[in-house]
Amino acid sequence: MKEDKVDVVMWTKHGESFLPTVLKQIDKVIPSENLSNKIMVDDKSTDETVKIGKSYNWKVYMNPKGGISSGANE
Repeated sequence: MKEDKVDVVMWTKHGESFLPTVLKQIDKVIPSENLSNKIMVDDKSTDETVKIGKSYNWKVYMNPKGGISSGANE
């Protein structure tokens, strides 16, 4: 029986202080064989959020308009 894979999408802004902990936990609880894409939509962070996301192999997209609702649409 084929198992479905999931995409994980996260909106971020200035998350460098807690992001590594969150990303490590996601890697622990979602087996890689069940994961299709890890997508981060960043809301113009000026800290190391984008760099951290990429270092954990997340696809990072910038939210050009800003805000959570715009990030969800992006």
